[in-house]
Amino acid sequence: MGGEDSEVQNNTTTILLEAAYFNPGVVRQGSKDHGLRSEASARFEKGIDITRVKEAATRAAELLVEVAGGKVLGELVEAGSTDWTPETVTFNAKEINQKIGTDITVDEMKNIIERLRFDFEVDGETFTVKAPARRQDIAIKEDMVEEIARLYGYDRIPYTLPVGVMKQGGLTKRQKLLREVNHYLQKAGLNESLTYSLTKEEWSNQFVSPEIKNQGYEPVGLALPMTDLHSHLRLSALPELLSSVQHNVARNQYNVALYEVGSIYLQEQKGEQPSENIRVAAAVTGLWENHPWQGEKKPVDFFVIKGILEGLFNHLLDDEVVFEKAELERMHPGRTALMKLNGEVIGYVGQLHPSVQKEYDLDETYVFDLNLDRVLNAVTGQESYRMITKYPAIAQDLAFVVDRELPAKQLEKAILDQGQPHLESVRVFDVYQGEHMEEGKKSIAFNLLFQNDDRTLKDEEIEEARHAIVKHLENEYNAVLRG
Repeated sequence: MGGEDSEVQNNTTTILLEAAYFNPGVVRQGSKDHGLRSEASARFEKGIDITRVKEAATRAAELLVEVAGGKVLGELVEAGSTDWTPETVTFNAKEINQKIGTDITVDEMKNIIERLRFDFEVDGETFTVKAPARRQDIAIKEDMVEEIARLYGYDRIPYTLPVGVMKQGGLTKRQKLLREVNHYLQKAGLNESLTYSLTKEEWSNQFVSPEIKNQGYEPVGLALPMTDLHSHLRLSALPELLSSVQHNVARNQYNVALYEVGSIYLQEQKGEQPSENIRVAAAVTGLWENHPWQGEKKPVDFFVIKGILEGLFNHLLDDEVVFEKAELERMHPGRTALMKLNGEVIGYVGQLHPSVQKEYDLDETYVFDLNLDRVLNAVTGQESYRMITKYPAIAQDLAFVVDRELPAKQLEKAILDQGQPHLESVRVFDVYQGEHMEEGKKSIAFNLLFQNDDRTLKDEEIEEARHAIVKHLENEYNAVLRG
């Protein structure tokens, strides 16, 4: 704050006067950084009148001569410049009143600006004000709004409510679809789970869907993880979901069905910000249905978990999702399928490999991992309907003996194509591979529904479609019609 060797004392005979203008911002920052507050800093940090620095120096010297009998020994020495251009602020009286909610007249505003001793001009209701050097805080229109309101009197400003256009809030299309997905899965019997997006390094590259793994994505590691259990961003939610299932089973909750809608994190190049991909994953173990009173018990199987997904796709999509048999790491080789939408892999579904089930101390456990972003982008959002026909439908059952490796979906599509234009739907209702069946063969039974919206179908039309179906399957797939 000063030094003893430079202070004015009783025997002081020579004084150097300094009059200066200091940058307000520098003074404020310096005072704050050093924790020093003084009368000088309080004045300078607000800004002083730069045009009166010379005048102040001259007046101080004059007072020393007049009051203390001093003598001026030299001329004024100047460094720097005190040139200054005043700020010009233009505003309209109507704008001022709108902002502060008053009805101040032009004459009243003139009076207020005159009291402030600002130079100004008026053209109708438009004011052009030149801020004096002593008021360097006046630079924009809002500064004048504050000055006029202050001198007019804050207590005279009436209470008013904001006026504006009110718009009702709502969910975006994507948010609505995400809610639909959650509601559907919950109604299907699954319970929502929320797990960490961070996982341990060992799990970070497990259960990754083929379309992610094939693009070469690697897990993103944290620079400073809090713990080894949460050191990497996940590429699948299944490891953490299976850990939750394991936690429940270990506490005697044997029937567990969990799902999670959440993000995985994909990094194109090392060091870049990863992008998020929204996916839905589920893990189910134990009994799917349990009715002790009726003596009914149904353990979860592949068709239960596949049926949940088919219901979701039917609810959201017009396009058909195809399930194709697949062999994936850590999954059961005979009970796993890829899901494809328009030929593009969007996830997988199946049973955990027995060795993985043993690793987690679980019985038969089924999982799926689905690219929800891809599904939601394919949703058209257009509702469609058709009139309920008044003409009766005709059902027929056909059973074929085919090679065991032939997918039922492939036969189903062939039947639907050959049965046009009257075949409405095809449904598999039985698959048999047991006793009395030739080695390497299986029997698949289909329920066919024929219907026309305009008339009742004739027996000849049904027989013609049936004959075309049987002939095509015999030629293309060596299928044998069972009697």
